[in-house]
Amino acid sequence: MLFIYAFVRIGAVDATGDDISHAPVDNGSASSAIPYGGATGSAVVPASYTVAPAPPSTLVAKRPTFRDVVPVARTTPMLGTGATLLEDTMKYTVRVLPKKCEVTKKPDLQDSLLADTYVGLPNLNHGILRTWNSANVSAPMELVNFYQWSEQCPTLDYGNAMNAITFQRYNNFINPSRVSPLDVNTLYTSDDRKRAILQCNYNTAICLTPILSRDSCILEPSPQGLRNKYLSGHFHHQEWERFAGFACMVFDHKVMVAQIRDGVMSFGTMGYKVDRDSVSPKKPPRNPGILSGPSEYNAKKRVFKSGTGFKSVLDANETIPVYDCRDYAFDFRGDLD
Repeated sequence: MLFIYAFVRIGAVDATGDDISHAPVDNGSASSAIPYGGATGSAVVPASYTVAPAPPSTLVAKRPTFRDVVPVARTTPMLGTGATLLEDTMKYTVRVLPKKCEVTKKPDLQDSLLADTYVGLPNLNHGILRTWNSANVSAPMELVNFYQWSEQCPTLDYGNAMNAITFQRYNNFINPSRVSPLDVNTLYTSDDRKRAILQCNYNTAICLTPILSRDSCILEPSPQGLRNKYLSGHFHHQEWERFAGFACMVFDHKVMVAQIRDGVMSFGTMGYKVDRDSVSPKKPPRNPGILSGPSEYNAKKRVFKSGTGFKSVLDANETIPVYDCRDYAFDFRGDLD
């Protein structure tokens, strides 16, 4: 399943004090010798190593500073404060990872078959993904264990399943639960920074997340409510916590809203509404599914699209490709190309 989301500070030293350590040197007679350090009782050094005090009427020249040589009005921009590209102002990038991981720290959440695969993964901050109408607390999720696939689907190819859940990154294909936040950046597509997409290698990041599918309407839109194509399912333990932490870090929020309902996460296209009187009562919409045929209703559509010119979400009438890899050793590098 593909889920598309789609400080350097430099200071200057102000040295303005007078420096009298370079007064004229007098290599005259021994009578000009003075106590070293200018204090009574100090040892007397030879005249050849002494510094004669300047006459009272002689001014000591001040050594020039950069401020004297280069007036403020003529200075060039300091490092890091030069011309800024407009594209750079619309990007956000995680610069530093936390020293301690706030997510992968509870062994009881780790599946026995996956425990070793969490060693060495990037440290993440704790993130909260909530529903649209809930408080700022993590939405309750019904999660599954990886080992339970032996009961859910005993014939599932173990190698494919393990490679899918431990996949990290290839080109702009990423696994949000495993990839480092340092490898991606957020590109804002609106001036108010309320719309953004995730990028990797300067391209839209294509996210791969293994889930236990519960509802599938990816060949034709859902029959009720907002018509859209979607897939919903259950995340795996610990993969979900890392997914939430990654999402909040890369979008620079501690709490974010997600398409969560009844303990499952949904990934969907843009939707449209259908007028009630546009559906013939004699031919009600068939229950769509992965094996269903073309839609039998001709509805008046009111399509909801993004307010910006950038298209980051598929429309409901677009085709979502489905690939069957049940009897194929899928290569997460060669086959993704």
